[in-house]
Amino acid sequence: MSELILSPKLDIKTRTTRWYRLIYILVWIFTRAKNFPVYHGRENIPAADGMLICANHTVFLDPMLLMVALTRRRQAHFMAKAEWFENKLFKFVLNKMGMFPVKRGESDMKAVKTALGYLKNGENVAIFPQGTRSDDDERIEGKTGAAMFALRTGVPVLPVFIQSPRGRFLKRVHVVIGEPFVPECDGKPTHDDYRRVADEIMEHIWELEEKVK
Repeated sequence: MSELILSPKLDIKTRTTRWYRLIYILVWIFTRAKNFPVYHGRENIPAADGMLICANHTVFLDPMLLMVALTRRRQAHFMAKAEWFENKLFKFVLNKMGMFPVKRGESDMKAVKTALGYLKNGENVAIFPQGTRSDDDERIEGKTGAAMFALRTGVPVLPVFIQSPRGRFLKRVHVVIGEPFVPECDGKPTHDDYRRVADEIMEHIWELEEKVK
C-alpha cells in the first residue's frame, strides 16, 4: 500500500443539526467497531459549505463511512432510494439526518429539485453517481444526475473513494477524499456535457483507488 498521511484537524464551519450529531456518534461507533476505518485527505474538504460529494458504492455501509469521513461538523444531505422511506422508523431517522428519497429507474423531479435547492442554498449534497451498488472491482458508469447538479449550480465536486468493506469484517477499511474540482462547460449544458462530466467525476473517484493499493 502506498504511503498515506492522516489528515489534520480542520477549521471549518459548523452546520449540523442536533439530531445529525447524535446519529453521527452512533454511526461512528458502529463503523469503528466493524471495520476500523481510516480516513485520508480530510484537508481537501472545502472550508465553506455548498459542495457535491460523490463516491463509489459497493455496500450498504458506504453512506455511513462517507458521513463519518466528512466529520461530525459537516452535514450532508444524502440522496437515498425511496424504498428506505417506506418504513416509519427508518423514515423518521433518515429525515432527521437530512436525507431525501429518490425513485430509482424514473425521472424523479421532486428529488432533483430538492438536491438543487440544497446546493443553491449553500448546503452539501452527497450522492453515489453510479446509482446502484457494484461489485468490488466493477466500475459501473456514472449516471448524469451528479453532473447535472454540478453544472447547474457551479458548486465544487468532492470526489471520495471508499474501499469496499465486503469480506473485511474486523479489518481496516480506507476512505480517501480527493481534491475538489469545478466541472467546466461553455454555455448552456447539453446532454453531451452531462455525459462528459459524469465520466470526469468517476475518473476522479477511481484515481483515488490507487492510493490504497
